[in-house]
Amino acid sequence: MRPTFVVLIFVTILAVLGCVSCSPHFDSSVSVSSSLPTLRSAFLFDTFRLVQTNPETAQSSVLNFLYRGGEPRTAPLSHDFAWDTMQFFFWEKAYGVVAFPKEYHVLDVCLLDPNHTYQGMDIEMEKSFWQEHPQNGTFYGLWTLLGENTNPFDVPYEKRIVMMGNYTKWNVDQLYERVPEIRELMNGECLGGSVPCFVYVHCEQGKDRSGELIGAYAMEYMGFTLQKAMQWNEEIAGRQMEQTYWNGMAWYCFYLQQTSIPSIDCTMPTRAFN
Repeated sequence: MRPTFVVLIFVTILAVLGCVSCSPHFDSSVSVSSSLPTLRSAFLFDTFRLVQTNPETAQSSVLNFLYRGGEPRTAPLSHDFAWDTMQFFFWEKAYGVVAFPKEYHVLDVCLLDPNHTYQGMDIEMEKSFWQEHPQNGTFYGLWTLLGENTNPFDVPYEKRIVMMGNYTKWNVDQLYERVPEIRELMNGECLGGSVPCFVYVHCEQGKDRSGELIGAYAMEYMGFTLQKAMQWNEEIAGRQMEQTYWNGMAWYCFYLQQTSIPSIDCTMPTRAFN
C-alpha cells in the first residue's frame, strides 16, 4: 500500500472522529420512533436546503437562517413529527457553510392544503407539536399555495401587461405579500433577539409549492433570473416543476419586472428536464 494512500485514510478517519464534536445537540425530551436512514427517506432529505442567512443590513443582532424542504414526519404514512431529524438536517445543510448556533427558534411556514385530507392531518400534526414544544419553535402560518392555471408565456404581451396591472387582485397565492413577509422574518428577531430564527418553508415534498415561493423569493432578494430560479428548483426536485406552480413563479417574475425590479430577466427559460 502506498504511503500517501495510508496518510489519506488516516486523515479521513481523524476528520470523521473530529466531526463528532461538531454534531448538534438533539432534544432528548422529544422521541422519534424510526431510525435515521428511514427518516431520511420520509423527510425527503434530497430536497432539504439552506437557502440563505440574513444580510448584514438586518435588524436582528443574531444570524437568522432560511430553509426549504418537505413535510417533517417520521415515516411516509405517519403523522408523527420528526424533530430530531429536522435538527440534524438543519445542522448538516449548514455544516461547512456557516457557524451553527447552539440554540434557535423555528418558524414553521406551511404551504399545505387543509382541504386535502392527508395534508390536513399533517397540518394538525405540526400545530400540535409546536403547541406542545413552544421552546423549540412556532407554527408561524398556513400559506396554502395553489399556483396559477395560466402560463404567462401563453398570454399575448398586451394582455399580459394589463393583467400585471391587476396582479394583486387575482393572484390567489398572494406572493406579493408572502415573499416580502419571508424577508421580514429573516430580518427580524426571535424571542427578543436572544436566539436565531430558523424560517422553515415547506410543502409535502419540498419541490413544487416550496419551489414557487422560494423561487419567487430568490428572484426578488437573491438576484435570480427566472431561468436560474426554475433550474434551481428542478435540480432539487429531480424533475420538472408541476406546471401550475411554475406558472405562479413565472407570473411573479413579470410582477417584479413591472414594479420593483424592471431589469429582471423573465425570458422564457429552458427547462432542466424534458
